[in-house]
Amino acid sequence: MEDKMINEQESLNLISNMIKQTNNHMAQGAGNTFIAWGVILVVVSITANTAVAMTHNGLWMWLYMAILVIGLPVEWWIKRSAKQKNGGHVKTYIEDSIEKVWKCVGAMLIAYPAILLYRFYFNPDYHIWLAMFFIGMLLPAIGSYITGVMIKSKVIEFVSIFGCVGALFFLVDLINPEHEMTLVNTYIFPFVSVFTLIIPGIQINRKAEENNK
Repeated sequence: MEDKMINEQESLNLISNMIKQTNNHMAQGAGNTFIAWGVILVVVSITANTAVAMTHNGLWMWLYMAILVIGLPVEWWIKRSAKQKNGGHVKTYIEDSIEKVWKCVGAMLIAYPAILLYRFYFNPDYHIWLAMFFIGMLLPAIGSYITGVMIKSKVIEFVSIFGCVGALFFLVDLINPEHEMTLVNTYIFPFVSVFTLIIPGIQINRKAEENNK
């Protein structure tokens, strides 16, 4: 049997329906996951940076490991609760694509600190952690932007671009040989996380809420 060809209007309607289904499904947990990771990043970052600034001891950077220790169980609990409340559903192509994008982002964010642990063993200096902030700002910003494009949310696209700009400002300071990187610069990280995770999460929940009315 030959595959049925669809015209341009039918194709647009199909994509529109997939986006609408994705918005509804994401409201069942994905928005809350964004918010949870964002809050954890902000709290842990501010705590670790403040501790280093007050004690001048780079070992406090180990607190950043708390992001994974806290974040992974919280994400599991949010998804489990959403599944119990809403039941199972068949993923759309867009929803599956967004999930794969964030799996890639998450894998990179886990791999980089793991490599740093090895380097930190031989060189216990907090400065080797600084590139982690750039990666931690840029990758979530890109992931959020892709999410915004896929679900057609201009708000998420805009705040994600702002996050990318923040990461680039941090990079300029990081590679500038005439400027010594200070801990003040690392406070950009939690600030950007608000725009790349918390605001997108709130917007995803709000968008899905409107679709469910």
